[in-house]
Amino acid sequence: MPKLLKALMVVADEYSVVDFGALKIAMMMLGLILGIYFSTYLVRWMPLIVVIFIITYVYIVVRTLIGVEKNEKKVKIKRK
Repeated sequence: MPKLLKALMVVADEYSVVDFGALKIAMMMLGLILGIYFSTYLVRWMPLIVVIFIITYVYIVVRTLIGVEKNEKKVKIKRK
């Protein structure tokens, strides 16, 4: 399994913005399909789903901002 993950990471490093956009759209559509299919079952789990969304969203935002701050010195981003 670790070899597969390493191979996937190498391929993901070569993704373009369009590739990541297509991946995000595909995952969104899968989420919609599953949400529609299991809608009556998922209603009672909505508070938990919202909490998980908020936690993961904040995690990604913080990690991204920390990454930008660290790389700002390396890339020399010019601010207007």
